[in-house]
Amino acid sequence: MRRGGNKPAAPSDFPFVYEDLSGDLATRLLEPILVTLQPHEDNGTPFVHKGQEFIYVLEGVLTLLLGEEEHDLYPGDSIHMESSTPHNWLNRTGEVVRFLCVNSVAEKEQ
Repeated sequence: MRRGGNKPAAPSDFPFVYEDLSGDLATRLLEPILVTLQPHEDNGTPFVHKGQEFIYVLEGVLTLLLGEEEHDLYPGDSIHMESSTPHNWLNRTGEVVRFLCVNSVAEKEQ
């Protein structure tokens, strides 16, 4: 179990904040992260990694670059994808975007 309340601090000009929500399991298979993107955080190059990724939007409009496609995800929207497809997250709005990102952990990282 992990209790909330200890929010990560970051400078107001920092483009994003990652909050690790994982527990203290000896062998983790999932890596849950709460991601906050500041307004107009729309830079970035698509990247790839091993495993799968699940995203659930909590607040704001998240723009997801996925392969050659671009998708706007709204609160309550989710996507489950192969992380080997080039992808990145952007915030093209004037509001903060918050979403839950759960990655599967690659075997060699366990």
